[in-house]
Amino acid sequence: MQDAPRAVVVGAGVIGCTTALALVADGWEVDVLTAEDPRATTSAVAAAFWYPYLVDDSPTTEAWGRATAERLAALTAVPGAGVAARTVHERFREADVEPGWRATMPDAARETGLDAPFLDGWRFTSWVAAMPTYLTWLLAQLAAADVQVAQVLLDDLDDAWRPGVDLVVDCAGIGARALADDTTLVPVAGQALLVRTEDLAAPIEAVWLDAAHPDGPAYVVPRGDGTVLCGGTSVEGQADRTPDPAVTEGIMARCRDLVPALEGVEPFAAGVGLRPTRPTVRLELGPGRDSLVLHHYGHGGAGLTLSWGSAADAALLARNIKG
Repeated sequence: MQDAPRAVVVGAGVIGCTTALALVADGWEVDVLTAEDPRATTSAVAAAFWYPYLVDDSPTTEAWGRATAERLAALTAVPGAGVAARTVHERFREADVEPGWRATMPDAARETGLDAPFLDGWRFTSWVAAMPTYLTWLLAQLAAADVQVAQVLLDDLDDAWRPGVDLVVDCAGIGARALADDTTLVPVAGQALLVRTEDLAAPIEAVWLDAAHPDGPAYVVPRGDGTVLCGGTSVEGQADRTPDPAVTEGIMARCRDLVPALEGVEPFAAGVGLRPTRPTVRLELGPGRDSLVLHHYGHGGAGLTLSWGSAADAALLARNIKG
């Protein structure tokens, strides 16, 4: 009986974990290596609702987004997954907007009677993942599949190889800039804050988004775990992950303008994630020193949004070298 092929996935954010699960489902034995605890990755501080942000608009990414939307919808019924359906209210500062995501969201509808400065608005159903809960659930699925997750700092992708490994899978996010020597991959920093639902003047049940605010994007995301995430920033080239108190003040001011229930509420935590952004998502096989490398990174601010669809295609591509 032929042994199952073995892969090592580098990276344990939402893309790395989901890709590892897709490979396991396709018959691979998998180990995961990560430079930091999965609950400290960019995914851990993401707003994490289904929305294509900072990613190329192509038929491929549209298909990935559609497939992921279907999977997230199914996960709302899975206890412990931390995924919930939420209405999103997106506001625009120009009239007659036709959002690019509209074709994927069958219930999308224009909203009217908006207050200044908004000239247009849409609502649609999306899915929110409370990322600490969701990442813990993904790790539990990996553990149940006998996938070992080890914290290892690599200097080179070839360092992930060892005898018996057939494929190294590069899901290192912004770390792939150095590991894959990819200068087209740039960080786009996003600072996000957490407030407690018990401190709110009124419940917040929907996601609110003002992506075109002149001082930076504003979004308010109830996570269903006793917290509401408030963001954010979108600073290309920023690699510093230290939250800035002055930026925190600006974020809260924008979010209070968008959702008055936040008035008087102060955040209890702040974090900065580095969105791995490039002209297109990189999903391709390439040579390594000791084994083939499957590159799978560059999802920008749409890691959750594309995760299950692109992971499935990564597993299909891996079949080209399977046993």
